[in-house]
Amino acid sequence: KGGGGANKSSIGSSVEKQAKDKEDKREKQRKQDEERRRKREIEMEQEKKLERIKAEQQKEMDRIQNAQRNAKKQNNKGCVKKQPLPRRKEKNNNDGNSSSSKVVPIVVKPNKNEHQEAQKPAPPQRGKAKIVCGCFGTVHKPLTNCLHCGRISCTKEGYGYCPHCGYLVDRSTMPEGAKFDKAVMHKERLLQFDRDSASRTVVSIVK
Repeated sequence: KGGGGANKSSIGSSVEKQAKDKEDKREKQRKQDEERRRKREIEMEQEKKLERIKAEQQKEMDRIQNAQRNAKKQNNKGCVKKQPLPRRKEKNNNDGNSSSSKVVPIVVKPNKNEHQEAQKPAPPQRGKAKIVCGCFGTVHKPLTNCLHCGRISCTKEGYGYCPHCGYLVDRSTMPEGAKFDKAVMHKERLLQFDRDSASRTVVSIVK
């Protein structure tokens, strides 16, 4: 009788062990399926993000190409110049002779340099800067500043696209007159104050 009870207990423990192993396998399989599903969701999100970035880049390239084509068309239209019609010589009524003279039209050949400049497409409004110094006119001589964000460009960076906002920083014509002279004097006064402000703040101790 004692041996039969031991056999039953061993059989029961083996059944419980098998059931537990099956449950562990199911749990492990469920975790693996969950991990694969998460990886798949992450991959799908990354693919969607890449597609959005590519679509935005293609849209920007199309916009730039359209702007270049429109600029080229406008330049080609501006290149054609209308020649004025030659005036006919009036007859001299004082003299009795009514002789008619032929008028030879004058043909003006267009300048090659002007034609090339007119055909040259205008650069896009935004782009990437080629040289980025970052001294803001403290190491090199200040050249100009961006009219969109106000960033100061030095002589090393030169004219081109702004490294901060990407807009085109072009060479602009300087105005002349009393207002411009007054603005220059005000700028020099502010620069002089900035140079002398350090020495003004020094406190000397008198013994």
